[in-house]
Amino acid sequence: MVKKYSFLVIFFLFFSVVPFYFLAYPSLMGEIDIQAYSDALTYERLAKEDFDEQVNIAFNLLGPITILKFLNYNYIFVYIFNCLVFFIFINPMTLFALFSVNKEILLFLDVILLLIFLKSRNIFLFVFIMLFSYFIKWQMLLFVLAVYGLLLCEKIYKNRLLYLFGILLFLSIAFPLLLGLFENVIAVSFLDTDKVSGSGIFPKLIELQSQPGGYILAFPLKIMQLLFGLIGRSYLLFDWSDFWNNFVQTIFSFTFFFLSTYLIYKKRINIQNDILYIAIVFSLIFALSPIFSVRYFYPLYILLSVLVSQKLEFKK
Repeated sequence: MVKKYSFLVIFFLFFSVVPFYFLAYPSLMGEIDIQAYSDALTYERLAKEDFDEQVNIAFNLLGPITILKFLNYNYIFVYIFNCLVFFIFINPMTLFALFSVNKEILLFLDVILLLIFLKSRNIFLFVFIMLFSYFIKWQMLLFVLAVYGLLLCEKIYKNRLLYLFGILLFLSIAFPLLLGLFENVIAVSFLDTDKVSGSGIFPKLIELQSQPGGYILAFPLKIMQLLFGLIGRSYLLFDWSDFWNNFVQTIFSFTFFFLSTYLIYKKRINIQNDILYIAIVFSLIFALSPIFSVRYFYPLYILLSVLVSQKLEFKK
């Protein structure tokens, strides 16, 4: 079995060279008019402008900018770096995460390390995960702290639903109080939301969660639209004028749909499963973002894939 998966890893990495050479690299160099990346050129521009560190942290730029500077803005080196941290979770987001500087490949490694921590409970590993998360996204750092908090709380009180509701209530109160910090992000997100989601519902949900307690009502609809909303635009799948959103992210939404359907069919939806539990915690925190982008849920894809592949250890 190990040899089989090793072969798949080698094959996938070898296969990725072809689209990188003929599609991604020419796209990054401006030689073809297809966008085979998400925010890579934005990261490069901001890195060269030497933004203030606080701005880098607020907009989750620290990790990608550090990588770009360390690798001297060389996208071939970035591709090699991404391959080094790659593991076999095959979907379009994984493939294109190899090609340019991005946060997804870092999130990939971060969530793998977190899963290792859940088994080992090594405090030194946890400290490293916190520092690593700090370089990727503030939401990821908040998620890691929330996971550690639930481990501590379960030693005292084992009601998982109550803990999840506590997180939801906290976020519902905190977001309106900190709305000023998100004003610029909300303004930017509204520019692209209609182009991507197309329904007009998402801005309304942002307005709802901006009210005290509003996120409690907004979350169920918001997470459904974030994960599955792009399926409604599948008629644009082969319109490559917006290759990233129309093809890559839409296919990614389909993978979430198939994974979720399989988990429901196999009756794997059980709050007592640790992987599902932290997957819900992740969803609560990351769905808070005002930006409509399914790629932010790449760690959730990894968690659900692990949940699909694991053996049931209990029955309830």
